[in-house]
Amino acid sequence: MRAVTQATKEIEARISDDVWARQRKWDVKREAIFEILKAVATLQYSLGRVGGAYAAWNELKESSSPIERAKGELSKQDEVKRHGKHIDAFLRYKLLAVTVCGGQFVRQLDQVETRSVAIAHTIFREKQWADAALMQPEITKLIAIARSELGID
Repeated sequence: MRAVTQATKEIEARISDDVWARQRKWDVKREAIFEILKAVATLQYSLGRVGGAYAAWNELKESSSPIERAKGELSKQDEVKRHGKHIDAFLRYKLLAVTVCGGQFVRQLDQVETRSVAIAHTIFREKQWADAALMQPEITKLIAIARSELGID
């Protein structure tokens, strides 16, 4: 009887450890997905603000006083600095997500990044306003894949 009781306890301990390990992995994945989705939303918002700052600056440089142009330039620079911080956060959380998420999620995250870079290129290189909402189709797909990764479907 003792041997059966001991074997039962060992099996229960193993099952408990397996359940705990699976739960811990799911918790890490959930946290990584939530953080990268927040970073993506912040990146999109930041791109919109940078685009708006560039658009305003372009208008100011054509028809304003030197003081107004200087204020516009400072505003634009502030938005660019803030955007740089959002890019850093995105890349940090992307590394975490790549570590714990499946290939489909990672590929879609790359698509989001590619689109954000294209929008930023339009803003920074071509000095034109670009709509950050152009990222939305990629973000919507990313959210659907995230739901699947988390078993929320």
